[in-house]
Amino acid sequence: MLKFKYILWLSVLSLPLALYYSSFFAPLKSESTNLTLIFFYIASLGHFFIYFFIISLLILPFLFIKNKLSIFFQILILSLAFVILAIDSHLFSLYRFHLNLAMLDLFFNGGDVIELSTSLKIRSFIEIACLILYAFFIIYLAKMLNKFKVRYFVLTALFCLIFANLNHAYSNAKNLINTTDFINRLPLFKPLTANNMMLRLGLISKDELHNNKISLSKSSVFDYPKEDLIFDENKKKPLNILLIINDSLRFDMLNETNMPLSYAFSKNAFVFKNHYSSSNSTRGGIFGLFYGISPNYWHASLNAGTIPALLQSAYKNDYKLGVFTSASLNKPEFYKNIFNQENNLRFGSKPNPAYLRDEECISDFKEFLTNLKDNERFFSFIFFDNIHGFSFPPDFKTPFNPYIPKPNQLNLKNDEEKTKFFNLYQNAVYYADTNINKLLELLKEKNLDKNTIIIISSDHGEEFDDNKKGFFGHNGNFTDTQIKIPLIVKHPLKQGQEIDTLSTAYDIPVTLMQEVFGVKNDPKTYSLGQNLFNLTQREYFIAGSYLENAIIEKDRIILINKLGVLSFKDINYSNHANTKNRQNIFKTLQDMNEFLK
Repeated sequence: MLKFKYILWLSVLSLPLALYYSSFFAPLKSESTNLTLIFFYIASLGHFFIYFFIISLLILPFLFIKNKLSIFFQILILSLAFVILAIDSHLFSLYRFHLNLAMLDLFFNGGDVIELSTSLKIRSFIEIACLILYAFFIIYLAKMLNKFKVRYFVLTALFCLIFANLNHAYSNAKNLINTTDFINRLPLFKPLTANNMMLRLGLISKDELHNNKISLSKSSVFDYPKEDLIFDENKKKPLNILLIINDSLRFDMLNETNMPLSYAFSKNAFVFKNHYSSSNSTRGGIFGLFYGISPNYWHASLNAGTIPALLQSAYKNDYKLGVFTSASLNKPEFYKNIFNQENNLRFGSKPNPAYLRDEECISDFKEFLTNLKDNERFFSFIFFDNIHGFSFPPDFKTPFNPYIPKPNQLNLKNDEEKTKFFNLYQNAVYYADTNINKLLELLKEKNLDKNTIIIISSDHGEEFDDNKKGFFGHNGNFTDTQIKIPLIVKHPLKQGQEIDTLSTAYDIPVTLMQEVFGVKNDPKTYSLGQNLFNLTQREYFIAGSYLENAIIEKDRIILINKLGVLSFKDINYSNHANTKNRQNIFKTLQDMNEFLK
């Protein structure tokens, strides 16, 4: 019992040091209320008590050793925990990301990617020495205090932990960012969310959960855009914007056989032959398309409620927003970040299957155009889902036969069955092509085609075991079949052409903001992209998924999982022999944290 009490004292005595380093993670005082800072340090106290309690438990076996070796291991374990916290806090204060295995890998194996100055080495040595002394001090103090009660300190720390979790759960349900933002700041902080319980207790209604606007706050860690947008009146163009996005449309479908109508339309437009999504999933693909930054910022944007700079430009220039999605905006929660400022948002189409929902999108878009006032400009986003759902009308004359009506991917045992499955996909693509054409015809009917920038693209690709690795669908890897997508851009004031230079979804916001709204800001302040009409060669770009991020190079894919573990693949997803060139890894980590305060 005394040994366990000693462990508790070590955990409590570690908290002053933890609170000092918490200041490196804290919101800026100049941009935060006193209440926000109080909540932050309460959360820090509870969170780091658990952190050091778990660390201190590692010491427990050494307490049964009755010699100086016990003290040595106690100091070693505590010192390592202190040093890791110190390194993480300094990293966060400089780059806004936490310590992970990728950073350690770069430090030990990255050559001259990370180089420490002599003065920094000296400061680091002094700081580590102080941390070792602190570990020795609290071990000595814990032994002295072991005869006194520790329960009140422990209960206080546990109260802070419970309060922080309940506060986060309530704030998350109410869309209050002052405490939900802490999840991005504190290392390993995974607080409670309990929307369903909040609903049952009557603390929040379903309407509030879906429709509450997130209260913006300067204390948010999300630093996007990095400066207020400035518009050049002389460079503005009175053009409408129509984004036609097809879920799961892969790059090689844009041809005369699979999409004859869109292919014919592309002959008078810009066609980007080497275009990539920001993700192999819908959430990341749509996020990158609108925000122009990598999907790893998803949670930061969700907690902050900051809408994309692209839509900020549209609102500030009095554009009417029309959002017509087949799938729901609830999952992923696009209604909480991308379209957060839109009143009476259309959350999706109701009928099933997917082809009926797509038809409803077209019908609603037609009504939207009909209700436009004279000289009113619009920004419209149409998101079709039939390809993703392998859906088309029963009486649709399918050009690709035979096909499997209801495939079971687990039973695709031979090439013939895989071909039938792929034929099903191609039939869905062929039907989607007719829907795209219906939208284009609507613009012509309303005489809007001559003053509308039309963009046809996708959120991600779709794989059918193309690389013989057993992958089907998407969100499985970062090969071309899952992240390379078509891009057609029809600009009414420019002559179209084919472009082979690498382009990404990040480029679309930059292009529209410069070409339509006359945004003067440096694109680096709001995007990782370039203007599609003035592309330069890239060494790499970032793509993300729910589970990991990837650095896509010309002949190599570097994977960074949630723990920061690196793995190297070639373009076919076999292991890559070159694991030494790591310059782009550090650049990527900076890109992935550039828009955090």
